[in-house]
Amino acid sequence: AVKLTTNQSIAGEKTFTEVVTIGDRIKFGSANNVKIGSSALSSVNNETTAERNIAIGYYSLPILQQNAANVDNISIGVFSGYNTGNGGTLAYVNKSIFIGTNTKPATNNGTNEIVIGDTAIGNGSNTATLGNDSITDTYLKGDVQTNGSLTVTGNVGIGTDSPDNRLEIVGT
Repeated sequence: AVKLTTNQSIAGEKTFTEVVTIGDRIKFGSANNVKIGSSALSSVNNETTAERNIAIGYYSLPILQQNAANVDNISIGVFSGYNTGNGGTLAYVNKSIFIGTNTKPATNNGTNEIVIGDTAIGNGSNTATLGNDSITDTYLKGDVQTNGSLTVTGNVGIGTDSPDNRLEIVGT
């Protein structure tokens, strides 16, 4: 074991074959987990089952259980991936992304859920959620394409920014 005290440094390229921990803030583990921030991935101690997770931020994915299904997750932000949208704590998630302070999935056991935005709450497995309930406009540049259906809950305007009907077309 190498213990550095005071103002010491390690120069040059080094290869570590075991877990590398820097204080309680940064940890690179044997199961390819990366933890940066106090209490990030703090429940994952035996890194043989919860693998390939990246948690950056104070209490980012802190309650994630040591389970083979908890793999390939990315969580960036204070309390990101801590709770679920239904009020529970997040213990099981797979192949999901949480970006933003206090971002959370809809429920436990989700797969492929992407949640982006401050205090944004996801909508379940195989969904992408951009923003929280305070977002008033979402701008997408370029062509928007879909190979599925498109559901609109408000009015749609073509050639107008303020349609009065479900579908309003202005122009020729």
